[in-house]
Amino acid sequence: MSIVDSNSGLIPVRMLTQYSYCPRLAYMEWVQGEFAYSADVVEGTQKHKNVDTPAKKSTDTSQDTIHAKSVLVSDEKLGIIAKIDVMDISENVAIPIEYKRGRTPENSTNAWEDHMIQLCAQGLLLRKSNYACTEGVIYYVTSKQRITIKFDDILVAKTLQTIYDIKEMLRQQKIPPPLVNSPKCPRCSLVGICLPDETSLLMPGATTVRKDQVRRLYPIRNDAVSVYVQEQGAYVSLSGDNIIVKRQSGDKQKIRLIDVSALVLFGNVQASTQAIRTLCNRSIPICYLSYGGWFYGMTNGSTSRNVDLRIHQHKTYESKSLLLSIAREIVSGKIKNCMTLLRRNGRPQPKSVLDQMSLLARKSKITKNYNTLLGVEGMAAHHYFGAFQTMLRGDINTFYFNERNRRPPKDPVNTILSFLYALLVREMTTTVSMVGFDVYLGFLHTPHHGRPSLALDLIEEFRPLVADSVCISIINNNVVSKSDFVITPFGVNLNADGRRKVIEAFENRLNSTIYHKLLGYSASYRRIMETQARLLARHISGEIPAYPPFRTR
Repeated sequence: MSIVDSNSGLIPVRMLTQYSYCPRLAYMEWVQGEFAYSADVVEGTQKHKNVDTPAKKSTDTSQDTIHAKSVLVSDEKLGIIAKIDVMDISENVAIPIEYKRGRTPENSTNAWEDHMIQLCAQGLLLRKSNYACTEGVIYYVTSKQRITIKFDDILVAKTLQTIYDIKEMLRQQKIPPPLVNSPKCPRCSLVGICLPDETSLLMPGATTVRKDQVRRLYPIRNDAVSVYVQEQGAYVSLSGDNIIVKRQSGDKQKIRLIDVSALVLFGNVQASTQAIRTLCNRSIPICYLSYGGWFYGMTNGSTSRNVDLRIHQHKTYESKSLLLSIAREIVSGKIKNCMTLLRRNGRPQPKSVLDQMSLLARKSKITKNYNTLLGVEGMAAHHYFGAFQTMLRGDINTFYFNERNRRPPKDPVNTILSFLYALLVREMTTTVSMVGFDVYLGFLHTPHHGRPSLALDLIEEFRPLVADSVCISIINNNVVSKSDFVITPFGVNLNADGRRKVIEAFENRLNSTIYHKLLGYSASYRRIMETQARLLARHISGEIPAYPPFRTR
């Protein structure tokens, strides 16, 4: 499962830096294969460019010192491997030089301990290569200052202990706990994946973090947006760092790649090979929907390397008790969120329906049989959709809802719901794939050929809060009308203008903020959906005892 084991079996010295900074960070990046860009990561990469290209050593014997760049050294006994940024060699004395972004810290050593350990490990490798190496240099790029570090017995002992601790971590294959209320977390590139405060709050017997201490350490919403192309015959190409959408009319639209989170293509829309390759390289999914909005699948770049998570997912699926416990939480959360929507919008409020649904929500938490749970969910859906009309205020002749029907939907309300559910499945499919799950292996929805069962699981609690809420809003506010539908004896479909209106309302809803009652902070629905997927990952990996469904009340 370890990226380290998949190569030479040697531990990269950079891992010592990350382990010293945060053991959990080292495990997530080197064992689970997680990676995310941050401003610090990009800046550090840029500032390393000059030393990342190997250079041949000078052969001029008249020089007292030989300089070498990007030198690869390793030792089987130590069990580590390093690429030294710069190395100065004079006779048999070697001095490793490590470049670091940022300023020189104002502490007793004028260097961070994790940087010192990394540098010392390089020194130990040079000693194994028969060089005399008693010191090294850390060059802080922003300060333009060289700090000499002596490899004394204390630093060497710390370095050797760090190597041993990492080997033990890899042997146990158990992720270390998150740091508690640490000032290191906000600047960590993996903070949105790690969820340190959220995990600490939900861990068994947690007393280190209270709800009012949970920090939302990721942005409220993502600045990048999904780009929808539904005009038939349109062509998507690439020009520099921009996506170009060309319509059959000749009109062109230019969108910066940095502003794109997903490309969603409806029906017969083409994309150039260059555009597809670039989107894959940037891990931006390309999603394919039918002309009517049915989600077919997606093209993505390299999927998440977190095979550790997928192993846990498959093990969880094989455990009937674990599978049932997750399914119960999903169904319970969905029923309670449906009740919330009915309380807010039902006129008159359907009290008897709410009472029945409350009873079913309690029953879903204690049922010991999977089929019984599905029956509880079906009965709750029957009550909920039976009262759905009480939430609609639009033109009753056009937007009359009697029952849920689909494939194809037979009335405008069901058409809107089906389209919104397809959009929600598409959104969650890209999310769970990004997190690292096997999207086709669910816990509530059984695996079925081509069905993204896990995405269907995780949208359940969001169906009423996102899809149903958007449907009610656009009908009650007269955003859509009869002219937005194509009505035939065989079924009802949205036309292009109607789809555009629904997509706009759906995206607005995903970008609106909502309070996470359990975690105690607000974020956009899109961010909350990702957080829920990551909390499920924390649960099946054994860090938190149960999956906590998202609820607004």
